[in-house]
Amino acid sequence: MKTCAGQNYMTPEEESRLFRTVKKFSGFIAERDYVIMKTLRLTGLRRQELVRLNCGDVREKTWLVLDKAKACKGSVGEVYICGELREIFTKFTALKRRNGE
Repeated sequence: MKTCAGQNYMTPEEESRLFRTVKKFSGFIAERDYVIMKTLRLTGLRRQELVRLNCGDVREKTWLVLDKAKACKGSVGEVYICGELREIFTKFTALKRRNGE
């Protein structure tokens, strides 16, 4: 059986270009989209897992906790929030507060 392993992913250059392009846009929606994309990229979460998360799922600003209700395909557990992502979350939370959310 022939597979297409590796053909469904961006090269590092393509990924870098994508994030640079997204950062060129300003405004709340652009920032939100950037946060979503970086969260998916840096954590490996599935789209549905990300959608199900809320602030109560963050532990000690270092871990995202996925319980059975949020996890897809049995991936229950904790996901580390790296320093880059903590900084992104902090900036986005401040932006949301300024916008009255």
